[in-house]
Amino acid sequence: MPEIQRKLMWNVESEEHPPRHQFYFLIINDNRGANRIEQKAKEVLQPTEDMRVLTEGALRGTGLRYKLLEFYSYCSNPTEINWNSIYKGKIFRARNLTKRESPNGLAEYIESIASSGKEFS
Repeated sequence: MPEIQRKLMWNVESEEHPPRHQFYFLIINDNRGANRIEQKAKEVLQPTEDMRVLTEGALRGTGLRYKLLEFYSYCSNPTEINWNSIYKGKIFRARNLTKRESPNGLAEYIESIASSGKEFS
């Protein structure tokens, strides 16, 4: 089984009028690291609203946790974000972090990966 690594995965869906961006962040880190990343995201992507945790939990046998966040940002342009100011580790866009048909679909998808012990990709 591959070793699960700390990382920040993200995706964004944008609306033009008014300019608003719906972000999904999946944080894989220890509890303190995850909270720090969440706080930095609030600072860098401000103004933000409706930040909520969709699901979170421990990754068995790793000492790491996963945390799935959803929030809206009114930042000017998501492509101009300095991601290293939010997290200095592995960061990438994961287009599979998107709404699902059921209201809890994305959270259930993340929980199924976490419970299987597989690496998030």
